Formats: sequence, C-alpha cells, structure tokens
Amino acid sequence: SVIQPIDAFGTYIESVNHNFLSHPDSLSSFLCDGTNLAMMYSPQYHTLLPISTNFNVLADQKATHLAVHNEKLMFSTGSGTFNISEPGSPFNYAGAYGAANIGVGDFITAMKSADSEHMIVYTKKGARKLTGTDNTNWAFYDAASNVGSQPRGVQKLDDIYSLSTRGVGSLIRTETSGGYSGGSVSTHVQERIADLGTKLACSTTLTTKEQIRWYFSDNTFLMLTVLPTADGMVYSYGIAEYDDRPVKNVSTEVWTDGRERTFFTSDTGYVYEADVGSNFDGGKVYSYLELHSNHLRTPGNNKSFKKIFFEAEGTNPVTLTLEYKTNYGAKVYEARNFT
Repeated sequence: SVIQPIDAFGTYIESVNHNFLSHPDSLSSFLCDGTNLAMMYSPQYHTLLPISTNFNVLADQKATHLAVHNEKLMFSTGSGTFNISEPGSPFNYAGAYGAANIGVGDFITAMKSADSEHMIVYTKKGARKLTGTDNTNWAFYDAASNVGSQPRGVQKLDDIYSLSTRGVGSLIRTETSGGYSGGSVSTHVQERIADLGTKLACSTTLTTKEQIRWYFSDNTFLMLTVLPTADGMVYSYGIAEYDDRPVKNVSTEVWTDGRERTFFTSDTGYVYEADVGSNFDGGKVYSYLELHSNHLRTPGNNKSFKKIFFEAEGTNPVTLTLEYKTNYGAKVYEARNFT
C-alpha cells in the first residue's frame, strides 16, 4: 500500500514526548491532530512518521488523543475506542504480542497516565481506569462518573484535574487499592467559570508553579494553582487574557538548561513564549485582581467608612488602578491611579 501524504493538519496538535529506546538521543514526539493518523516526529530525520494499526486499510483511521503508559503508546480513534501498542514498540499493534483495541462506549475526550497501575480515559460524562499489562489481563472500570472533561481539558500535577461544563474536577488516588475519588474543586468560583467549558481550546501544566492553565476561544485563560497546606490542598484561581491572540496550541517543557518554558501558537503565524519579558509583543501587559466581598464581622450591621489604606510592594515599576465597591457591587467608587 502507499501511504498518502498529509494534505492538511487538523485544528489542534496534541503531543507527548517519550523515549521508547535506550539512547538519550532517541527521545521523540508522538502527536495527533484529530484528522490524520497518529504520528511521530523524528528529530534524526526531521520528518513525520505515520503510525497505524493496519497500513493496508487506512480509511477512517485517525487519532484524536494519545498518551504513553507503561512503555505503550495509546491513542483514541474518534469512534469510542482506543488502541494500545505492543510494549516498547509504538509502531506495532499485533494482538499476539500484547497489543489491543478497547471500546469505551462514548467519545473519548482525553487520556492521561495516572500512575504505573492506571491509565485514565475521559469522556465528557466521566472517567474510567484501565489496569493490566497486556491483552491477557486488561480490565476497564469506572474511576469517577461525576468527573468528565472537555476535549484536551485534562492535566496532571500530583493529582489529575479536568475542565468540563461542570467546572474543574479532580481525580485523587485514595488509600483503597486502585481507588479514586472524584469531585469538583471549583465550587467557590463556579459562577465565574460556568460558561468557559464549551470554549476550551487547549491546556498545559506548569509544574514549577504547581499550576494548570486552560485556554479558551474568547482569548482568556484560566489558571489553577494548587497550594498544599497543613489542612490539605487549597485551590487558587485567576483569569487572564491575551487581547487579540487566541491560544490555539500550547506546550510546556523543561529546557536543556533546566528551565521550564511555555510556548503557544495563535492565528498570527508566530510562536510565542509565555511569562517572559516586560511587554506582550510590544504592548502593555494588564493584570487585574478582584477580591471577594468582606463583610467585616457580621453582615447584619451597617458600617460607614471614612478612609481606606492600600499597601503594596513590587520589584519593578508598575501602574495600579484601584477601585472599591460596597453592598456587593451596588455602589462603585471612583478609581484612583498609583505609580
């Protein structure tokens, strides 16, 4: 058979870097775009190599999401199933050597290796876990029916977090063998992020900041920072925006010098690096912070204010605009600028 060239890429790129071989220079990038076959980028030959379970029948073959789990490449097909390669051989899919094809019964929206024992497969409605080592003992169970994900909405810190139309959900390993606990971690900001799920474009994890970012088609992005405390995890949220550049694809990797760097593409034809410099492509960088209403002891008593003191400390010059509100925003006072 003749492998047809790629006429056009899909609307997104999803990738995972992994070395299936022994030599350090063999690190490769495995990717999919939701339209074509799964692919591997060869840094040695600077080309894309197609991956297929059957090169004799290429019709209706495409890869929508992928992951690496226990030295096996796994990718979903867009039709409710996902393929598992032979151990250590991402190009081989013979059932006699441990490869498999498993049905989910719904469209897969994300795949993430949770630990050495479990691969988590997400749909919009929930999450399921795959256990086992090869096609002789694969088992597929529900992990959490209340935690789903939009396409490309799953990221991992120590635990796995996903974004769906129900908000941000977490999947946490419990002390029970093979057990997971799923639930929402965005209840306190649900009103603010309720309509973002349907706008999701891509996401990334910044491990050095203990942060996950979800990017949306309206140019905004949601930041979740996980803060360990003596009383458990605290979840801090922020929303930012690139005024005229929607983030189409994003990737965060550790560079050869040990720095973690985040790059993204937009619809301008350029590749951008996030979180560097004092401006954005020559333009000013705007940030805002809105604190929750503080009723100062009991809200049953009316109060009056004569002065408000504001203190801040910065490492670089910055212009601040401060405004305050009373009665939960019923009255907004004139903004003041500070330099």
